[in-house]
Amino acid sequence: MWDNPQFDWQYISEPSPGINNRHIKHPRGRLIGGTSAINSFAIIYPSAAGIDAWAELGNEDLETATDPLDGHAIGGHTSTCHITGDRHERSHAAVAYLDPVRGRPNLTIITNALVRKLAIDNDGAEPTVRGVVYSKDGIVCEVRAKKEVLLAAGTFNTPQLLELSGIGDPMILEQHGIDIVHANPAVGENLQDHIRRGLSFELADDVPPRTTMPTDEARKLYEKNRSGPWAEQGAFAFAYTPLVPFLDPEGTEQVQSLLDHHLKPDPSQSPFIRQRNAYIRKVIESPSEATAVTFLARKPPPESSNGNYITLFSMLSHPFSAGSVHIVSPDPETKPKVDFNYYSHPLDVEIHARHVQVLEQLAKTEPLASYIKPDGARLPAGYATETLDGAKALTRAFATTNYHPCGTCSLGEVVDGRLRVKGVRGLRVVDASVMPIIPRGNIIATVYAVAERGADVISEDLGGYRCT
Repeated sequence: MWDNPQFDWQYISEPSPGINNRHIKHPRGRLIGGTSAINSFAIIYPSAAGIDAWAELGNEDLETATDPLDGHAIGGHTSTCHITGDRHERSHAAVAYLDPVRGRPNLTIITNALVRKLAIDNDGAEPTVRGVVYSKDGIVCEVRAKKEVLLAAGTFNTPQLLELSGIGDPMILEQHGIDIVHANPAVGENLQDHIRRGLSFELADDVPPRTTMPTDEARKLYEKNRSGPWAEQGAFAFAYTPLVPFLDPEGTEQVQSLLDHHLKPDPSQSPFIRQRNAYIRKVIESPSEATAVTFLARKPPPESSNGNYITLFSMLSHPFSAGSVHIVSPDPETKPKVDFNYYSHPLDVEIHARHVQVLEQLAKTEPLASYIKPDGARLPAGYATETLDGAKALTRAFATTNYHPCGTCSLGEVVDGRLRVKGVRGLRVVDASVMPIIPRGNIIATVYAVAERGADVISEDLGGYRCT
């Protein structure tokens, strides 16, 4: 389903100067279950400190336990993956949450429909969301909510729908002839993502190559008993990686100096940005918080279609850089502009390049070092990553997304601690767009946690019972 327009919205980002003006593909799931139905399975848990930082930004008492990990783990681990225990198939949001309740009489599912905007009554003291307008088979319909509307269209489409409905930056709304229902310039801002870069090392001659299998044969194995290469995930060995333990005294002093220089008090910044940056700085300075997630894959690197390689990746956990998602047309069928602004903050490429150098250290450390061919090929070639400048050049030239966009309707800025959209009544957002600070690793586990927490607060606020 990956990169298939039947199942993938096929977003492409705007060019970012920080990555040499490259465009990046951003697949988003175009099916029930959303992107959880097409992603790479990995379950990486957030840190307790990260969720505590959310609580401060949203002025809300949030739960920080991340069972089976307690949110304080660093170092290596084998990631679980979201696969059903009985059928050995992908377990995504539709399988895990929707399938068990499909038979409920109070549930109606409408597919192959496009939500066009929110239906809002704006003749009182505060605008009230009454429902949604959608189109299906060329017919425009409106459905009304008895209590409230929950918007879960994702990091790109949730801010798009808010703007199409008149909730957002007045300058953007006026530009497209949309009446202002509630002015909030934070809608669509604070777009964050994990960006990764890897180094590939040729393996020693006595290391057997990863077995390849023709597509037809792999398909037959999977369809017969859910075995073979189609039953494997892309990566399963991960590590929450702090930077501090890998720095020598000179490197520590350099990083500290750069933090002082680039994070000087700036009264022009919003309290939200200052608080977010303070948290990221605290993580960078801590020996017990991950500034990157390191992981391993047994496959040829993108720069080579063959050969026996191991690839080590480093994924920057908490970027200072932030981008935006905004409409470019009042037509809901026109995709919004997605601009990640990768590496726009100078500290990001600095920290990420140093983590790429950590990969070099790991490759020279036993027992891994014995599996790597001495003087063997290394890709991408031509970059002296033993120097910081060489590592920076490599990251700018080859870094790409890990497919974790979030933050465009942030807690504290667009929604409150109960996930209610500020400035309007009868509307909540429950998806990755509410994350004010991106979690340290793959976000799917945190998306589910947000949804379950959302179910609790909605039930409480509407006089129901806490979900169990």
